[in-house]
Amino acid sequence: MKNKTTLTVLALALAAPAAFAGSIFITSRGGGGGDLHQYSSTGTLLQSISGNGLVNAQGITIGPNGNLLVINEAGANVLQYNPATGAFIGTFATTNSFPQPIVVGPDGNVYVGADTSVQKFNGTTGAFMGNFTSGNPLSDITGIAFDAAGNLFVGTADSGSIFKYDSTGAFVSTFVSNNPTLSTGMGSLLFNGVNLLVADTFGNSPAWGNQILAFAPNGTQLPDFAGGANLNGPDGMAFGPDGLLYVLNYAGNTVVRYTAAGQFVDTFIANGPSSMRGIVFVNDASPAQTQTPEPSSVALAAAGLVTMAALRSRKRPQ
Repeated sequence: MKNKTTLTVLALALAAPAAFAGSIFITSRGGGGGDLHQYSSTGTLLQSISGNGLVNAQGITIGPNGNLLVINEAGANVLQYNPATGAFIGTFATTNSFPQPIVVGPDGNVYVGADTSVQKFNGTTGAFMGNFTSGNPLSDITGIAFDAAGNLFVGTADSGSIFKYDSTGAFVSTFVSNNPTLSTGMGSLLFNGVNLLVADTFGNSPAWGNQILAFAPNGTQLPDFAGGANLNGPDGMAFGPDGLLYVLNYAGNTVVRYTAAGQFVDTFIANGPSSMRGIVFVNDASPAQTQTPEPSSVALAAAGLVTMAALRSRKRPQ
């Protein structure tokens, strides 16, 4: 009975939205007319940031140096901004052409998917450390994600395939091969526990995708995590400090939220910028130490088994 009660509490914790003290940054491919947007924790637009050469913003993350790192597709570089004010700081790194996704790896360095390669940069200085992946040709990289074991998963939109590399960058296997739903143009990748979520951004019929696919650790396709009318070209995905999954609708100009179990919660932003690509959460009290816990950790905190203060105090690896 005790175990059943605990599971019930955990499920309710995941399903219940909770406010957080911070702001949200979203990128968009707006052609330079304000491609970086700051929202309050309740979804109110605070400012849209333009200039500094930012044209067609893509992925976004908080770097180990504590700054916002934003992919600038047109400039083939990574720009950095103050995570509290949005003030421009400078260029963090120069990439290959057509950069899109960006993540901080378990080693504290920054990884960028740039067309045919995943490039590695020093997490503090932005110094180029070489092309990370080897042993398998890549093209049109639209999503990258590390699993808990340090393996890197790379999604390629032109083939609908996802490839797995070990922690050294060596090719391991083809995780998903020529998936027909994803071959028209997949979006971002994100781990939900041990399962990999993949956004179906560009569809065939309808013209925009309306699914978030899920894959087990062995690559087996699971029932869709989410789908239907609430999704219209889903792309950027991130779990918020409230434990909910935030999904950017590239074509629908909305931000919608789901529980970690895939249950639709609400439309968080109803009239967002067009062509949204990336999203990141900033802790206003300590922007440099922003850390979004795993959904399971949020549930444990809500059940009283661990404190959110302890979770938020964990720093990214340096």
